[in-house]
Amino acid sequence: MMEVDTRRSRPIQKLFWVDHDENQKIKAQMTAAGIDNFSVYARLMLLHGEVKVVDFSALDKLRKEINRIGVNVNQIAKYANTNETISQEDLFQVFEELKTVEALVHQTVKSAEKGTISYGCD
Repeated sequence: MMEVDTRRSRPIQKLFWVDHDENQKIKAQMTAAGIDNFSVYARLMLLHGEVKVVDFSALDKLRKEINRIGVNVNQIAKYANTNETISQEDLFQVFEELKTVEALVHQTVKSAEKGTISYGCD
């Protein structure tokens, strides 16, 4: 039977039964997807038919690289403000650093897309 709790943002409760093997498979899929809340997992599976997990560890490398490049750009900006001039070589270095950022972002996005794992669409 369906219960309604008007104090919740999702006031309708759904219940269903599974056997031991089905329960183990559900738990394994939840663990693999990194989801420990059954309600969240069930909602995603029922509404979308799959749970997508994206590995964002590559973003940590990207963040560190962008931070390093930002430090270099700040050093060049400080030098330009102090000396009121900047050489073509320094300007070229800034543009090269920006190209590096663009390449890293592109590479990271592509890696994240390839690293997407879908559960529930066997």
